[in-house]
Amino acid sequence: MEIIYNLLHLLLWVLGSYLLLNCFYLAFFGIVGLFNLPKSKIDAVNYRKTAVLFPTYQENVVIIDSVKTALKHQYSGSFEVVVIADGLQPETIITLKTLGASVIEVFFEKSTKGKAMQFAMNELQSEGFEIAMILDVDNIMSDDCLNYINAAFEQHKKVVQAHRVAKNMDSSFAFLDACNEEVNNHLFRKGHAVVGLSAALIGSGMAFSFEYLRHLLNNIG
Repeated sequence: MEIIYNLLHLLLWVLGSYLLLNCFYLAFFGIVGLFNLPKSKIDAVNYRKTAVLFPTYQENVVIIDSVKTALKHQYSGSFEVVVIADGLQPETIITLKTLGASVIEVFFEKSTKGKAMQFAMNELQSEGFEIAMILDVDNIMSDDCLNYINAAFEQHKKVVQAHRVAKNMDSSFAFLDACNEEVNNHLFRKGHAVVGLSAALIGSGMAFSFEYLRHLLNNIG
């Protein structure tokens, strides 16, 4: 009986230590996240050709509005809006091309974002892009977003995570989702960046060196 008691006592200590470390981790980055980061630069000598990628799966309405907004973005260099179309209706594809976006259609028995991205990156390989900016179907770039991204690459960055914020808070659920987004931004992105660590990637609003991303996507599905 004493052996069982000692074993349970040890397990509780291990569990308590693990939870305490988690609390210290969150508290530390919560505090350092209160400090300001250096102001992002916007000026650059070279303006890299950028592919703004919208991996899209059966989103026939939202993608049109997002592309319209993206095409109006002001960037000092050249950029192209590319829709990676998986399961879009023919009418949607025609509309996107009419608006001025490039459309790469993908067809897979089992669709994944990784396979769609890999196919598109290989298709675009010869187009001379230096930066690949990945957006979700409902993402909208803020003013000068691509200029700031380009300036970061001017400082020899390979990957940049933009600050993603909620577009609306017109319901309780949307408000809670926005709060969750900002808590994660504060702890795992700004907090990390303040102490010189890499910010955690969110999955969209990310920019990669084009060839670096193409290399990473090899054999991903």
